[in-house]
Amino acid sequence: MGLHPSYVVGVYELGVKILESLENDDVSRGMLVGEAGIGKTWLARKVFELAVEEGSCYMAIWLNLGKVLDEMSLYQDIASQLFLVPEKEESEEDNGGDEDNSEDEKEQTIQDLIRLKDEIHKELDRKKLSCEGTKYLLLVLDDEGSVTNEENVMKDLHLGEFLAPYGPIKIILTSRKGKGKGKGDAIGTDGEIGSHAADIIDLSVFTRSTY
Repeated sequence: MGLHPSYVVGVYELGVKILESLENDDVSRGMLVGEAGIGKTWLARKVFELAVEEGSCYMAIWLNLGKVLDEMSLYQDIASQLFLVPEKEESEEDNGGDEDNSEDEKEQTIQDLIRLKDEIHKELDRKKLSCEGTKYLLLVLDDEGSVTNEENVMKDLHLGEFLAPYGPIKIILTSRKGKGKGKGDAIGTDGEIGSHAADIIDLSVFTRSTY
């Protein structure tokens, strides 16, 4: 069964409005909050796609916070979106994983993470320098608070500090009602996102990020 045309149009129009609001220098983050199944992730994906298509951002990164993330898996995810292939994968299979807890392996993991971060930095440098005008880096944190939260990713896993040189950074979060714990709900979705989506969501409460 296909989606009703008014639903598709409503999501597209709201996506455009959100994208326009992100062009404001005083706006750097927003949150889509609502019950499960109303279309928060789909709307965030539409903004993500539009930002890339319209050239509003020089890079867009999508992170699913509905799963457990550690520092290595986080940066491997980002590297894959930058089409960077970690060099460690083949050697891990060769070692067979017999000494997972050895000091040598721990040291190797640290070195692999340092190398991976360095490659990501180089690629972000290249993308930022190659874009025309002042464009932002878009970061979407989907399903925030369900398993992993914004603070864990941005502070505990050091992503805020890691991305700081590549600003301005615009953040969009999606969260189920009562799950997110950011400073205020930048966007509240209390009903179905459809033809009247613009009346449901208040774009005026987009805020500045603390990262």
